[in-house]
Amino acid sequence: MNKKLIILLTLPIAVLLFISIYWAIYASFGQEVKVAIRGYDPRDLLSGHYISYTINWDDTDCTQFADNLCPQTEFCYNENCKFYIPEASAEQLERLLNTSAQNFHIIYRYKLNQPPVALQLLINGQPWQTFLSEN
Repeated sequence: MNKKLIILLTLPIAVLLFISIYWAIYASFGQEVKVAIRGYDPRDLLSGHYISYTINWDDTDCTQFADNLCPQTEFCYNENCKFYIPEASAEQLERLLNTSAQNFHIIYRYKLNQPPVALQLLINGQPWQTFLSEN
């Protein structure tokens, strides 16, 4: 009986550890690309703490991609993107994104034919945490 209990208790931990390691490895491959974004008003009452945005391909440097073409269909195609942030900063960042004249970018880890992984939100070229602490 004790062996079954130990197995039942360690199995979920092992699965979570495997998933965490998988995503850490997945997010470490591919190139980092900087994509311009603009605000979007989500009106989603069932969501967590995030900023919701659309990708601004007109202001994105497409030379960072293969053949100098922006892979628009691989980045949140026909939907709005979300970048999760701590609750304490969510409202301020959402307001900045939707109303200010700041330059916003998301750094993605991108590999052809793989879903991109959002790594960092930049405001005027700075990580969002640095920008908020200085302003």
